[in-house]
Amino acid sequence: MAEKLKGPCPYSTANWLSRFIYWWIFPLFRYGFRHPLTQDILYDVLPEDQSHLLGDRMEKSWNDHVKKCEKKGKKPSLYWAVIAEFKWEWGINGIFLVVSVPRDQMRIEWDAFMKPEVSIILPQGTKGIFSVLIITLLHK
Repeated sequence: MAEKLKGPCPYSTANWLSRFIYWWIFPLFRYGFRHPLTQDILYDVLPEDQSHLLGDRMEKSWNDHVKKCEKKGKKPSLYWAVIAEFKWEWGINGIFLVVSVPRDQMRIEWDAFMKPEVSIILPQGTKGIFSVLIITLLHK
């Protein structure tokens, strides 16, 4: 099984449905459940995700951002340079993530993580507009 995981990353040849439901990575999850994962077992990095290419993209984005900030007389921000460079990739992936997470999973996460925090923030017996909105969206 470990030999099947070596080599090119299957993401590059996966169809849209496999990418959408993350089926392309299932063999790695199955192997990792039973065995410890080491770097020599993992798939090769996709060519577009290699660090030297991402570093070059980020350097160009940073230089462009610095020039734009100098013209406006503002202080450059690494945060906005990263957003400017990766906004489309992250935005599309974020949309897929929101669409692919089932509503029941969101309810589980709400009950486990957000409900205790909201109860700390809000006084007993009151509901803020945020919690009413979230409960309404997650209610069946």
